[in-house]
Amino acid sequence: MYAIDVSKWQGTMDWRTVKKAGISHAMLRALWGLAHTKDPARAKPWAAPNGQSGMYMKGECYLAKDGTVKRCLQDNCVWDAAGLPSAWEEVQI
Repeated sequence: MYAIDVSKWQGTMDWRTVKKAGISHAMLRALWGLAHTKDPARAKPWAAPNGQSGMYMKGECYLAKDGTVKRCLQDNCVWDAAGLPSAWEEVQI
């Protein structure tokens, strides 16, 4: 049995060609890290980073406890807006 690992980096998959190559299974990663988003309308509640994994990057958003959406102004941010206000701005949806 052969399988392939598929991500957005492969682009559009030609599944017929994959099958003809004898590959019968694919592994897909539905979420990477904590699924941060740059789209304020899709912001999820704050998730504290775990070590180097899950740090917020410039432009990524989260939904604050008070219902506002915050956008990160710097890379590798490990603090929410309450912990490091200068690293965040409030955005309108």
